[in-house]
Amino acid sequence: MTHRIEFDPLRQLAVVHYRGDVLPEEPAELLLELVAKPGWTPRCDRIVVYDDAEIGELTAARFKQVAASLQPIIAKYYGPAPNFSAQVCGNALKRGMLEYWIALGSSVYSPPMQLFETQAEAEAWLAQQRAALKKS
Repeated sequence: MTHRIEFDPLRQLAVVHYRGDVLPEEPAELLLELVAKPGWTPRCDRIVVYDDAEIGELTAARFKQVAASLQPIIAKYYGPAPNFSAQVCGNALKRGMLEYWIALGSSVYSPPMQLFETQAEAEAWLAQQRAALKKS
C-alpha cells in the first residue's frame, strides 16, 4: 500500500494521504492502523487527502461498500465520541466524484464529512467543529 498516515497525538489529528489506486478494503485497513497508534483516542479527527489518488475505479457501489466497512470500526473504536472527517482534493474533476461519494456515504457513515480544496481549509473546519463542541 502506498498510502500513509501522519498522526499528531497532541492535536488528535490524523492526515491520511492516498497515493495511486484506492482499493475498497484500504480505508478500513488504514483506520485500523490509525487506532493502533500510540496516543490515539476516540476524539481523533481525520483529514483525507486525495490529490495523488487514483479514484476513477471506485464506483458508487464500491464506495458504499467502503463506507459500510468503515462503520463497524468507527462504532467499535470511536463509540459515541464526536469525530469529524474532512476530505481534501484540489483537483476539480476528482472533487466532483468525491462530492458524489460523500452524498452517497452520508447515510451509512456516521462522522460528519466535508470536502475542501486545501488542507488548511480542512484544518480550519475541524477547529470550528471542535470549538462548537466546547460551547455546547
